Amino acid sequence: MRTQVLGSMAGAVLLLLAAGACNKNTITPPSISLSDDTVSIPATGGAGSVDYEIAYPTEGSEITLSYDETATWVSDIETSKSSISFNVDMNRTEAARSLTVTVSYPGATNVEFTIEQASGAAYMEHPEWSVSYGGLLTDPAQGVYDVITVSGVSAGDLYYPGYVSKADFDEIDGSDIEAYIERTISNEESMMEIMAMFGAGYTWEDVLFSGSGDLYLESGALEAGVEYYAVIFGMDTDGNSTGYYAMSELFVPDERETASEEYSKWIGTWNAVGSDGVANTIEIKELVPNQTYSVAGWQFNISDGMPPITAQYDEASGALLFVCGDLGLIDTGEYGQGTLGLYGIIDTGEVDEEGNPLQSVVTGDYAPAMAVMADASTATVVGNSLELEGEEGTFDVITMEYVTFLTGDWDGYYLSYATAAPLFPVTMTKAADTGTSSVDNKSMAAKFVSPDNSAKVFNSNAAASGLRQAKAVK
Repeated sequence: MRTQVLGSMAGAVLLLLAAGACNKNTITPPSISLSDDTVSIPATGGAGSVDYEIAYPTEGSEITLSYDETATWVSDIETSKSSISFNVDMNRTEAARSLTVTVSYPGATNVEFTIEQASGAAYMEHPEWSVSYGGLLTDPAQGVYDVITVSGVSAGDLYYPGYVSKADFDEIDGSDIEAYIERTISNEESMMEIMAMFGAGYTWEDVLFSGSGDLYLESGALEAGVEYYAVIFGMDTDGNSTGYYAMSELFVPDERETASEEYSKWIGTWNAVGSDGVANTIEIKELVPNQTYSVAGWQFNISDGMPPITAQYDEASGALLFVCGDLGLIDTGEYGQGTLGLYGIIDTGEVDEEGNPLQSVVTGDYAPAMAVMADASTATVVGNSLELEGEEGTFDVITMEYVTFLTGDWDGYYLSYATAAPLFPVTMTKAADTGTSSVDNKSMAAKFVSPDNSAKVFNSNAAASGLRQAKAVK
């Protein structure tokens, strides 16, 4: 009996050992599970992701993905320890589209998920962008601007600003935003070609804006009493549209003060010849009606890139007063950045070692010269007399010039330019009116400007001639 029991126990032990050996050889294969088998992306595009989990993973193994790589509308497909992420472009077609992604893992059965995107259009409203009319901004030194406020645009997004009257949008574009955008792009490209023929070519990079904020539409762009839309649409620097746009509600621009007939007589193109025979072609434009003007072309050709100067209208006499002041920063090259300005030049009454008259710039807030109109087509510019700090008597302004005040090692000095300015008195003769506004000659985006040049760094074709120290008006 005892022997039988032992034999039975031995058999049981053998059975247990056999069972244990059998369990060690049983391996459960890995499996993949996904959080979603379909990911729906709107026509506007955007980011998407699918979470995954590997059951019974094997050491050193990772998932792999396979999909139709010609479907370039899906990009940046990346995997992490638990997620698959991707980006989807905007669908600029009228057909929905999809892409199936196969997820594989060594030893596991493949699984799939599908990225589906709704049908779209060539141009769609950006879900975050907005544009609106912000009224008038008046700055006597810079002008009157219609403010266009852009919101929701990130700093990295480039866009082209524009506007269109309701009548043109309905009649020319058929109330179709795609037609408007394509027409605007075509017009800009034509303007680029025309300007290149005259040696003043520019690129898309020169006319695109980025980020949110206020844009300033220069005087004369919008007509009084007319309904308009403001529009922005995405572009890249190669001239390709991104398909996104934003469009304002209809607006009628705020009323501006009407320029008087006497004030308007100064507006136009003038041929100016100094007493020394130096000639300039000057363009006088409205800044603030009945108050100020913008004057371009003094001392330099307009194409040389010097910013225009400001002139004031004296209503009592009808005269035009040129105003001194800083115009912004300029890159001088050898001497670094300086502050560009236009100021009066006086003859100090002294001579240099070679017997030449010594001249000096006079700083301060004053009017260096005044233009008086003899009739509707002729005028004379004469220099004013100034009293100077630390000097006795008065000094006549003999001309006015662009100068750059330097900093750093050259602090206290100004840089003058080789191009001569006409000496006073200057005779001005008005050129024939072409009947075409300078605003009309610009591309759409060029009509949007900033009224504050303090942050702008000009790069001029002007050649420097020498360093001097300035005097100050009393």
